[in-house]
Amino acid sequence: MRTSFDDGTPAPGRARFWQPGGRRLQRGGSRLPLARRQPGGAGGGRRVELRHVATCHGSPARKRRRVRLIVDSIPAFAWYAGTDGKIEYLNQRILDFTRGTTGGPGGFGWANVLHPEDVERTTNAWLHSIETRRAVRCGPTCAAVRYIYRWFRTNAQLLRDRSGRVIRWYGVANDIEDLKRAEEDFASANRICA
Repeated sequence: MRTSFDDGTPAPGRARFWQPGGRRLQRGGSRLPLARRQPGGAGGGRRVELRHVATCHGSPARKRRRVRLIVDSIPAFAWYAGTDGKIEYLNQRILDFTRGTTGGPGGFGWANVLHPEDVERTTNAWLHSIETRRAVRCGPTCAAVRYIYRWFRTNAQLLRDRSGRVIRWYGVANDIEDLKRAEEDFASANRICA
């Protein structure tokens, strides 16, 4: 079944990968693909940067371990949800940050870590996206463990099949605490100088 993300980006699947010099990469190699040849342009096609990682080689269990390692290592909170919007998976960074206060990787337990002033707005934005089947960008919102809050910006994208049916939601929440503090410091400096 061929799938694509809501913005039209094809989901990872079979593709031919090319090195910068134009040579095709071998399937069994350990090198990461650098570009994919697209139709049109001089020389039979133009090269574009890849937006996703090539498939892993090895047994299914090894592939799952590699993917889990990648998802748990990225510097963001990664998750996915079913078509009903209920969270089905949280990466290890979320679990470490929340120390289990999200109520586990199911349902809407993520609202338990939001600042009380952000719960209604964030929940409404998420429910609206589920209802309209449109990508969501939430934030900034505050999330906390033991009442120590940090700012986050969340983005969620739909994965659809060929017929347009939603298969799953994928999302990340990025910690923007340092950015918010820098903005506050800048605004404070401007008030002093004015």
